[in-house]
Parts: sequence; C-alpha cells; structure tokens
Amino acid sequence: SDIEKDIDLSQPTQPVSTANARKLRHSQDGNLWKIGMPDFIEICPKITGARWRLANSQINKGKITLYNEQQYSSSAKLARLLRERIKQHIEQEALQKMQNIDMDLALRLAEPVGMVRNLLASKASEAITLVGAEESDWPPCMRKIIADLANGVNVNHFGRVFLASISATLALPEESCIGFFRGAPDFNESTTTYQVKHVYSGEYTPASCGKLKVNHNCPVLPGDDRLCDISWMDHPLKYIRATQRWKAKNQQVEANIRQDDVPLGNENQESNELEKSPEKSSDE
Repeated sequence: SDIEKDIDLSQPTQPVSTANARKLRHSQDGNLWKIGMPDFIEICPKITGARWRLANSQINKGKITLYNEQQYSSSAKLARLLRERIKQHIEQEALQKMQNIDMDLALRLAEPVGMVRNLLASKASEAITLVGAEESDWPPCMRKIIADLANGVNVNHFGRVFLASISATLALPEESCIGFFRGAPDFNESTTTYQVKHVYSGEYTPASCGKLKVNHNCPVLPGDDRLCDISWMDHPLKYIRATQRWKAKNQQVEANIRQDDVPLGNENQESNELEKSPEKSSDE
C-alpha cells in the first residue's frame, strides 16, 4: 500500500498541521521514495553528483522518484536529502540566533571564540604544509598504489578511493590524479574523471594505516620503513608531516653550518690582512 507523509523539517518537534509551513513531501511505493519537485529543487543545489540534477530526474505529477541504484538505494537517497534539509535548518537557526547576541554575551564568547580561531588557524597552517608536500614526502602506501597502477595492477576499490582522497588532500591537480589511473587494466577516461571529481568535491578524509592494512593496501612490513615502525605512526598524513619536519630540521642544521662557516672565512681573511699590514707600513 502507498504511504504518504508530510515532514516539516523547519519545525521537527511540532505536529505537521500548518498549511503554510514548507513541507518535504514523500511517498513510498514498494521500495521507492518520491519527493516533491519544489523541495528537490530547493535542497539539491549544494549536493554534488549528476543524480541530484533535475534534468536527470523523472518527474510524475509534481514528484521525483528516487530510484534504487546498485550502490545507492532509494532510502539512502532520501536520507541524504533529509540530512541536507536538516543542515539548512541548523544554518538558518544559527543565523537567527546570531542576530540576538547582545554585548554581554559577545564579551563572554570572546575567549572561546578566540580559542576556536587559533585552532582553525593551526589546522589551516597544517593544511598549507600538506599542500606543499613533495613527491619524496609521500607515504609508502601512496607510492605503491601509484606504481601498481602504472604497471597495470588491478588495485582494489579501497586503494583507489584512498589514492584519490589523499591526492585531493595534498591539493594535487585533478588531472594529475586521473593520470595515476591511466595504467589500470580497466581504465575508462569518463568514468575515472567522474569518480575523481566526486572524491575531490566530497572532501573525503584519507584512510588510516589500520584500514589500509585491513584492505591489503599497506606495503610496509616491520623493519621496512623506520618511520612507519614508530608507535604513533597511524595515518599517512602523519607520515608526510613527520617527513617534512625531519627535512626542515636537516635544512636548518645545514643553514646553521653555512652561517658558522662565514665568520671563519672572514676571520682568516682579516688575519691575513693584519699579517701583511706591518710589511706595507715598513715599505712606506
């Protein structure tokens, strides 16, 4: 039997009875959910992917059917739309509350807000450092997957998503990331481009070392890499940061050595000039 409900996401705790309230209308026909076209248009602009574009949707009697896909069920699509609607509601509520902040509350919030800003600045600094990572800084798991793909090895799905996500985190160009997959036995230009763009736009977090090991994407055995053997090394991004810190430390040491060498050279030059000066004065 058809089930049709009205859900008022703008006032989730109130019974849905207000005729003027904006509602997300949906019905379930078997396993397929439907959403009203106005709400679909309002919710979807900030959701990436071709499936969320109106031109790619089937409209019937003012509703859009959320069809099941191989890895994306109709219920999962509805859940994604609900999350976006709730997100919009939270943002609107926060903006309204900001307008009601008086000077007393602003002063009390000044210190915690400052702490949050400092934390965000610190994280932004780390992100900038990662963006500047050189190829020699890349972790073994990333280098191994790239090498395997170049040699025609059929890297598993988890490894491919990891490569795309860490490439995005390091701000590598999308074209460079797509190029990593060109040697794959099942490479398809359009499919790979779409999938890479999806990962880049979704801000996926690269998998941890533990997950890479479970999915057979960690090539390092105990003793292979001294940095990987450290107890706190549990994420590829930590590997990059540690490598960069080590290189920066070495560069600083080398710079200090060069600075120490300059005065020594000047002192030798000055001593030679002092040795020659008496002879010059005697000639005069």
